[in-house]
Amino acid sequence: MNEQNVKLPDFLIADLYKNSLVEIDDKAIDASNKTKKESVLPKTLENIKVLGKNNKKVIIVINNPAAAFLSDEDLAFLANILKACGLNLSDIGIVNFATQHINYLTLKEELEASKILLFGIMAPAVQLPFTVPDFQVQNFDSCTILQSPPLGEMNEPTEQSKELKKKLWLALKRMFDV
Repeated sequence: MNEQNVKLPDFLIADLYKNSLVEIDDKAIDASNKTKKESVLPKTLENIKVLGKNNKKVIIVINNPAAAFLSDEDLAFLANILKACGLNLSDIGIVNFATQHINYLTLKEELEASKILLFGIMAPAVQLPFTVPDFQVQNFDSCTILQSPPLGEMNEPTEQSKELKKKLWLALKRMFDV
């Protein structure tokens, strides 16, 4: 295969260049070619790196200093959790707190979060005005919040992680009405 003949799908190109591609409507260009229609691209998040499309406004905040987002094992584990809740990776947005210190208001306003899952992060770390125990579903400011231990801690073959997974599943059932 010749590298010059590789064709990437449109959705992948749009994802790769979402902050720099501009869509131009030829009908909006006047006769002198001076007026252009504004970009019709969705709102860009220049300051927040998010993995996923966030279609259902479910934000997952993790704390992983060793990776851009998640390890392959943690991503597979998370995908299974999402599947059980009737979600997939395009429904959510993953933010790594270790690489970008975001706060609740940013999540709520910029990412339009309706549900926030904090894995390995305490609520006050994202400037929430309360503390809650792990696995307690908390409603605040028209948003549902769940705090939990890190994914890696629950993704191990131990009795303790098995108990943590059970607690997480019970909380997710309440959160997502599963």
